[in-house]
Amino acid sequence: MDIPFLTYLKTSVKVSDSDGILLAVSGGVDSMCMLRLFEATKYKIVVAHCNFFLRGEHSDGDEEMVRTYCRQRGIPFETIKFDTLGFASQHKISTQMAARDLRYPWFEKLLKQHNLKWVATAHHAQDSLETALLNLTRGTGLSGLKGILPKSGNLIRPLLFAKKDDIKAFAELNNIPWREDSSNASDKYNRNHVRHHVIPLLAKLNPKLVENFHHTSVRVNSALDYIKNELEAFKKEYLEVENESISIAFEVFYDEKKRALIEFWLEELGFNYDVTTSILGSKESLSGSQFLSASHRLLIDRETVIVTLLKQIKEKVNIEIEADSKEQKFDFGTLKFRELSEFPAKKDLMNADNAFLDASKLSYPLTLRNWQKGDVFQPFGMRGKKKVSDYLIDEKIPISDKEKMMVLCSNKEIVWLVGQRISEKFKIDKSASQVVQVTYCKF
Repeated sequence: MDIPFLTYLKTSVKVSDSDGILLAVSGGVDSMCMLRLFEATKYKIVVAHCNFFLRGEHSDGDEEMVRTYCRQRGIPFETIKFDTLGFASQHKISTQMAARDLRYPWFEKLLKQHNLKWVATAHHAQDSLETALLNLTRGTGLSGLKGILPKSGNLIRPLLFAKKDDIKAFAELNNIPWREDSSNASDKYNRNHVRHHVIPLLAKLNPKLVENFHHTSVRVNSALDYIKNELEAFKKEYLEVENESISIAFEVFYDEKKRALIEFWLEELGFNYDVTTSILGSKESLSGSQFLSASHRLLIDRETVIVTLLKQIKEKVNIEIEADSKEQKFDFGTLKFRELSEFPAKKDLMNADNAFLDASKLSYPLTLRNWQKGDVFQPFGMRGKKKVSDYLIDEKIPISDKEKMMVLCSNKEIVWLVGQRISEKFKIDKSASQVVQVTYCKF
């Protein structure tokens, strides 16, 4: 087993001889065998053990065994105790997720402290198969069928080549101590149910189930690498980034020949299969629609599809502006106010970023806010009133710009659709004794 281990470490995991490695050792047979295998190499290693306090005295026993083993062999040892159940309850997450969220930040700290490059976990071939089967049961794309990767970020899994039986046989042959986690025998977790019932049943159909899946995983991962390269080239050619948003032309987004790449892109953005199918299923009826993943929002406009990080979407604005204000900043620009002593020049009147208002008709404080559905005003030059939404449609304003559209109001009545049109009611003429100029300066 030593030769396959080193071969796998250098060829599949691709760890350099000079790299330092933090070994995540629980005390189970898998991680203790990983520790023994690394002992026989020239790599700089440090052992990290997490005591999650999930099994009372047994958890303390695991910690003491790993500590003793490392002390006897002169291996640097780090340990930490976590209130896992309390953390899970506080954050309303599962125990397994809590354990993950607690240990990995600690691992990152230890990497820096000991000047190490990798965190090694003892996942093996059956673990990878279990992951793929669980993903398949929940519903997954191609990336969910690869199982566990030998390397992900600064995490490495140097035992993925080995079956569980081989690991146990190696431990017994080399008198390696380990402790059995009693929770592994319970079917409380879905993974254990797959481990104890599903995989043995499938193995009856083909005793080489685990080996065959490992080979399949390698092939799937190679295909995903190819697709990833194609997707990166696609992004460079067709995606445009501007003002914290990503846009892609409507005809490219709905090009059937590019659908597979679009699906992978949407998967990267966190959109699940059902939402992706809805987005790509009926392009004729979706203009103006928006879709949300956990991290992104996708808007479909007439000619463009726009993706924005949810955290970058600005909060609604509602600002009061007093009569003596000279300047008011907001998310998308600045409004500047000044009183005029003479009638403005024609070229200034024609500039949509200027609003010239009859001061005698204004009631302070003015209000600057986002436009809302149901807003109505009388656009300059028109006899009747019009919904702001209809005005924006008629002017063919893109959805991305509609979201940034602001209105300046006096006594709840729209004075100016900022950067577009003032209200007929507040226009100036030669008889106006006081004129207020408001200028919109975009960021």
